[in-house]
Amino acid sequence: MMTRPEGATEAPADDVKHLQACINDLISVLALPAIWTGHGSAHVLRTLLDAFLGMLRLDFAYARLIEGPDAPPIEVARAAPPRDVASRPQEVGAALAVYLEGGESAGATRVPNPLGPGDVSIAPFRLGLDDEAGILVAGSRRPDFPTKFELLLLRVATNQAGISLREVRLLDEQRLERQHVEEERRTLATLVEHSPDFIGMATPDGRVIFINPVGRRLVGLGDTEDLGSTRMVDWIADDDRERFLTQVLPSLMRDERWEGVTRFRDLRTGAVIPMLQSAFVIKSPRGNHPRLLATIGRDMTEHRRAEMALRAAQAELAHVSRMATMGELASSLAHELNQPLAAVVTNGSACLRWLDRDEPNIEEAMQAVQRIVRDANRAADVIAHTRALLRRSTAEKTLLSVTEVAREVLALVHPEVLRHRVVILESLANALLPVLGDRIQLQQVMLNLVLNGIEAMMEVSDRSRELAIRAEPYRLEDGSAVLVAIQDAGIGLSPESRERVFDAFYTTKSQGLGMGLSISRSIIQGHGGRLWATANPRHGATFQFALPCAALPVV
Repeated sequence: MMTRPEGATEAPADDVKHLQACINDLISVLALPAIWTGHGSAHVLRTLLDAFLGMLRLDFAYARLIEGPDAPPIEVARAAPPRDVASRPQEVGAALAVYLEGGESAGATRVPNPLGPGDVSIAPFRLGLDDEAGILVAGSRRPDFPTKFELLLLRVATNQAGISLREVRLLDEQRLERQHVEEERRTLATLVEHSPDFIGMATPDGRVIFINPVGRRLVGLGDTEDLGSTRMVDWIADDDRERFLTQVLPSLMRDERWEGVTRFRDLRTGAVIPMLQSAFVIKSPRGNHPRLLATIGRDMTEHRRAEMALRAAQAELAHVSRMATMGELASSLAHELNQPLAAVVTNGSACLRWLDRDEPNIEEAMQAVQRIVRDANRAADVIAHTRALLRRSTAEKTLLSVTEVAREVLALVHPEVLRHRVVILESLANALLPVLGDRIQLQQVMLNLVLNGIEAMMEVSDRSRELAIRAEPYRLEDGSAVLVAIQDAGIGLSPESRERVFDAFYTTKSQGLGMGLSISRSIIQGHGGRLWATANPRHGATFQFALPCAALPVV
């Protein structure tokens, strides 16, 4: 475009040509957004500066665009005649920086030429709808730069560029968001594809639309087999189908989530598969109504096998522990049996003598027989308790009186108590709520704790060897409980021992295996209770366990 000094006169024909040129330049500026469509920010700046150099008699044009707080700015420079300034726009920006602090100006500012000797007039313009995107600078050595029309043209072009740059930024953000969503979708698809769990989706009416590869193999479907006619209930085991339809599905639709165990079946073999399921409703984003039903399930077959093997191993270990405990009591039990058996022999002989008289003394003979029955029952009780503890059996939980179990154990250890001159202080409440437990296992725990208490006092000679056992009401976090405490007056536990005394294979005895207390804690935990140890204020230690109550007191 040809420019002339303001105020100069022209012929009417020249005025028309000049006006036509201005209009053409303005049309060209307004057409620039069509060229920018589909291109990035750097392309917008380069074409904008090239257009300025072609329309206006500029020595240079410079633009800096701020892309974001974490991205370096985009800088572009152009010069006329063309020179290598395009490769070093940062130098131009640095030379102009001190003059651009005020931002856009209404007219020109004379500054040193950033490309060579002399001065130039510069016209800076802010880029962006809110002037936040960057700055554009046009520079010329002409003394009349910029004219009013040049200012208008530069401002219009800058505004057009600002709008296009905003559109480019929005499109870039949308593209990045789409890329991010697509990456997340691919990541999720990979996780689902390689998940070791069953993952499936179905419509609210039960029509299956997706099962991942592991899930297909689990229920006997081929990797490419069509799911068109498959319904959720098809893979539910026959004996669990009614519960699934009448309880699980209604609960899922009502609460939008359901967790529990269901039984699947292999569609080819019919084999039943226990599954731990987590099902949930996927809602429509607009109507807020159920769009899909999704489930994630884990095959519990191996888990249950491992549980059964663990229970069997624990039962075997507990049996071995009982055998070892009873081995320690063998001599005491023999002594306990000898007393009633000897009394049976004595009373039997007396009975024979009373009957062998010329006039048999029936009354004395009957008393002797009654003593025989009493002593025989006493021996039978000892044998019965011993056989019960030695018996290899599976756990059988029934309603029990903890007080009754404790008294049975005290009767069993009575010979050991006498042999070691131990005083039993019994405080066993009679009206305690029952517990649901295995009698033999709880006897084993109490027997182990009582024997440990007796052994802890074997070296005590300066005080009475008192072993206190009490049973009383207690309170666990989830309800009523019964507490059993066994308190000795022995040597006590060191702080280290209190921390480790329940660890497997840890023992303070020279001949101990370190399994008794570990097994006892496992038994108590298996009954939903807890077992712990505390140091007494003066001497010894107290081992105590709490078991949750069942319902009513045992009469």
